[in-house]
Amino acid sequence: MRYLNKWPVILLFLLPFAVFTQTDSTVFYVSPEGKATNPGTFERPFGTPTQARDAVRKAKTANPQQRIAVYFRGGAYPLNESFELTSADSGSVEFPVKYAAYQHEKPFFDGGRVLDPGKFLPVTDPDILQRLPAEVRGKVRELDLKKIGISGFGTLQQHGFGIVPEPAPLELFIDGERQPLARYPNEGQLPIGKVFDPGSVPRQGDFSNRGAEFGYEYERPARWLKATDVWLHGHFSFGYNDDHLPLARIDTARKTLVTALPHIYGVVSSVYVDTSKWSDLAGQSLRGYYVYNLPEEIDQPGEWYLDRRTGKLYLYPPANFARARVEVSLLEAPLFSLRQTAHIMIEGFEFNTSRGMGIYLENAHHVSIASCTFSRLGTVAISAQTADATSAVNDLMMFMVVLLTWWHCKLPARFRRP
Repeated sequence: MRYLNKWPVILLFLLPFAVFTQTDSTVFYVSPEGKATNPGTFERPFGTPTQARDAVRKAKTANPQQRIAVYFRGGAYPLNESFELTSADSGSVEFPVKYAAYQHEKPFFDGGRVLDPGKFLPVTDPDILQRLPAEVRGKVRELDLKKIGISGFGTLQQHGFGIVPEPAPLELFIDGERQPLARYPNEGQLPIGKVFDPGSVPRQGDFSNRGAEFGYEYERPARWLKATDVWLHGHFSFGYNDDHLPLARIDTARKTLVTALPHIYGVVSSVYVDTSKWSDLAGQSLRGYYVYNLPEEIDQPGEWYLDRRTGKLYLYPPANFARARVEVSLLEAPLFSLRQTAHIMIEGFEFNTSRGMGIYLENAHHVSIASCTFSRLGTVAISAQTADATSAVNDLMMFMVVLLTWWHCKLPARFRRP
């Protein structure tokens, strides 16, 4: 695990930039309906951003003193690897290179895959049916992802305060909304009972990686004994540091839960509090957790569970599912990657449905990112960094620029990932 103690990742890398004030001298077009054999004109556009980038390189080699723009028609541009720009793709102060949406159309770069709702079938496996709540056994549907060529599911990882996992695991979206992994309870949280072992406390220098053991005072865990990849999400100590912890085992005799990994501050009870300790009192009203990622708790429309061993995805379909746009995130790399790149303009795009980030910049400068939308991403929208030890100072200076130019980039609030 990785406990972060540096500045958070900066969301926008935008330095003073020369603006296109003259007519572009060379223009290429890209369209979802384009073809690899096309020359990149408006009438015969390219089909992928990589084709356009390669054409830009050739045009720059032929004449570096020209303004070059690539315009993307509206629609989806699925990516199964990063669209990469390097030093070979850089513009200059007078002649930057622009990648932009055509007029008011809406091109989007997508790191996921669309699923056919009609391929979701009733569950027939007796063991799975027995584990599902009785009231939904005839409603839950399954899709074998391996049969349609999806085999890399990613893994659930500890994440929360001070811990950033990269990349995220496969996630499910219906009509643009992230769907919740099956959880208990469906709303709110459960109290942390008596703490028998708070686990190791990394914040105090104990990195022995010992999980915690604490009591529960409800009967539900007896239903979860067949589940093998159960997770807890909540506030286990102070109110500001949420955490996602894997469950190692359930002891129904002692009525305790044992986590496989420690919480950064150690687990503290929300019920049996030592009032003489400020650490027990701080955040007590926010302390608690819920349990997720188990088929036994699929009991509401939209809830789902993925069996990583068999590759079968189980879903309680929401209303109008047959006409819905259903997607899973696949790409783990950044949608756009700019390394050693300068004098690039990126305008008017949407970046979505990926396990990784939207745009990654490394040792890049004079890069403008304007009027872009980032959604349904597994980590962050934009990450900008340098390769030297002074990057934290540089990032802080860039953050001040971000505050002055925030209106250039629309960033929706991130959906919380369970």
